[in-house]
Amino acid sequence: MFDIRIFFESTLSECRMKRYRRHSRISDKVSDEQIRVPNKFQQWFDHLVWNEYLKRRNLQISRAEKIFQFDDYKNRQYMQIDDYIDKRLQELTD
Repeated sequence: MFDIRIFFESTLSECRMKRYRRHSRISDKVSDEQIRVPNKFQQWFDHLVWNEYLKRRNLQISRAEKIFQFDDYKNRQYMQIDDYIDKRLQELTD
């Protein structure tokens, strides 16, 4: 159903922080260093969410045509991703 399938590799701590930010509606203006993730949330994420992700990770990767490592998009540097998507869209529309 998708014309472009990409996978974003990340770390446990990065995924946990992003999930906590969404859950707590913390502004992007607040740096990660200023945020303390409560132990209860951390345990829930690490033992439930992350474990479920790990169960399906290899399948998701096997279906992706391109895998982006965390360094490819950290600090909102999306040029590599944008370039790849632009290239694939061009291929699909030619």
